[in-house]
Amino acid sequence: MTDSKNIVIKVKYTPPNAGAESQPRIITEWNVKRIAGALAILILLLGALFFVLRGNSRDTDNVRNAAPSSPIEAPVPPPPASAAKPQATPVAASTPDAASTTIEAKPSPPEQVKASRDGRVRRAALAYRIVDKEPADLIGSTVSVSRAKPVLVHYFTEVRGKTDQTLFHEWRKDGQLILRHPMTISAARWRTSSQRQLGPEDQGHWSVRAVDDQGGIMNEMQFTVSAK
Repeated sequence: MTDSKNIVIKVKYTPPNAGAESQPRIITEWNVKRIAGALAILILLLGALFFVLRGNSRDTDNVRNAAPSSPIEAPVPPPPASAAKPQATPVAASTPDAASTTIEAKPSPPEQVKASRDGRVRRAALAYRIVDKEPADLIGSTVSVSRAKPVLVHYFTEVRGKTDQTLFHEWRKDGQLILRHPMTISAARWRTSSQRQLGPEDQGHWSVRAVDDQGGIMNEMQFTVSAK
């Protein structure tokens, strides 16, 4: 069985004698809706681009006009407890019992004159003689006395920077004040001395001091008196 298909072709034929009016005409129609929609989308895109560019320009101006900010310093952590420098613990000086104390003489070397540490008494010495206002025959840590002849001991000091002030030489035996001799300092450099005659009855521990008018000890020397 054969399936036959019929194809129909329609041709509009214009006869050659039809004239000019029968010529085909081209008619252009504008789609107004599509054109308006495209224009609206274009306007929206341009407006959005304008606002974006304007916003970027404002941000740039704000950054330029902003004051420079100061850097934030990070807090320094406290040092660990182990790194802290230990403080020295003050040690209280113990005072020995007077009943059990044995007083020892502090020797003064005979070959040199003892200097004051505070800078006011420049020189100090114990001597058997004073020659031309200078100590001679310096005494060490012990003074030996006899019953036949007492011994004269001189305490020499050279004082500086104490003009027109009063200085005292104190002689003490076993801590007790025996003699307090005042002297006036009359020059910036002043040499002065005091003396004490010692015999067998003066055996014991002695000290001599240079004391200012405020009671401050400017110099101190110690010696022991023993009998032959």
